[in-house]
Amino acid sequence: MAALDFGGYTLLTIAALIFLLIQSWLAATVVRRVLGVPTGWPRTIAVGLVMSGVMAVTVQYLFRAGTGQNVGGLDVAPGVALMLLLLATGLIFALGVGVLVMIEAAFPTGSLPGPQSLLFG
Repeated sequence: MAALDFGGYTLLTIAALIFLLIQSWLAATVVRRVLGVPTGWPRTIAVGLVMSGVMAVTVQYLFRAGTGQNVGGLDVAPGVALMLLLLATGLIFALGVGVLVMIEAAFPTGSLPGPQSLLFG
């Protein structure tokens, strides 16, 4: 029985990681479209991963706040929690775009040498 639990947890973890990567890729694609300039995929995916992680924590916190399960924290009506979630989604997206713009301004795409040129250049 324990082997089934371990296998189930393993499959659930793999599915969660795949979903996180797909969600991060989608966020990165939208951010690249909003910027309108070509940015490097690695930094865009990294910003997308951070945005997805912050969004997951925010959704969990606001869900608990809206359902009364947030002990010692925010406790609001479900409608207010949903409005705060919409506001937080926009803010997280705007901050992600801003961070990507600052990274792109500091280190433009193509200005840093790649790993191959560092090793063999």
